[in-house]
Amino acid sequence: MNVIYVGDSNRSRERVRGEHVGGNVEGSPVRRRVAKAWGWPLSVTKRPSSYTRTRVGLDDPKLGERQITEYIQAGYRKAVECKDYDEAHDFQWYCIEQLQPSLNHEAKPWDHRKVERYESLLGRLEQQPLLDPSKLGMLPTGPGVYALYHDESPQTWSSRAPTEPLRQVELDARLVEEAGERHSGAREILAGAGLALAVSIALYLWLTQPRAREQLQRWIGPNNYSESDKDPCF
Repeated sequence: MNVIYVGDSNRSRERVRGEHVGGNVEGSPVRRRVAKAWGWPLSVTKRPSSYTRTRVGLDDPKLGERQITEYIQAGYRKAVECKDYDEAHDFQWYCIEQLQPSLNHEAKPWDHRKVERYESLLGRLEQQPLLDPSKLGMLPTGPGVYALYHDESPQTWSSRAPTEPLRQVELDARLVEEAGERHSGAREILAGAGLALAVSIALYLWLTQPRAREQLQRWIGPNNYSESDKDPCF
């Protein structure tokens, strides 16, 4: 069982259960890193509020999120409570240095004056039971550091994930192109229908209205009209 991610939070249980296990890539760094480990692009767009929206850049982003959730739910979690968030935030960098989780791509300095305290906290973290998704209620509710464990790395699990990711910009371009083709086809259909209607009206007038027939004769021209055309037979 390997550590894949270490994080800190002011509300450890809520962070793990609500954003990492059951959330989305916008609110969870670990979910974003799983997506990137699988080679999936992330689509970032602006909201009307000026904030950005981050989604999995697949044809079906929800399918991507479900696959990430499946991977994370197949793993386990541990957490240790700290006296406050400041301690938890500094302690996480000590844990990352010691545990070398595969999805933590950044390391920062920590307060070496607290090494004994952090050694004690890390010992308590490692002694905690591994919790599956059904036991997340046992995680501490206050500030602390949590660790995510898994039997498989994202790379070895990726064979179960959707293949051939489609960038959102490519998807948008394809949708626009398809919409244009539908619009063009609709115009052609309407144009054809309009021509057919015009021919039908002209034929009706030719057969039923003598004055209209004379007007049509003038439009057509004397060279294209004969007496045999006055009373066409069908």
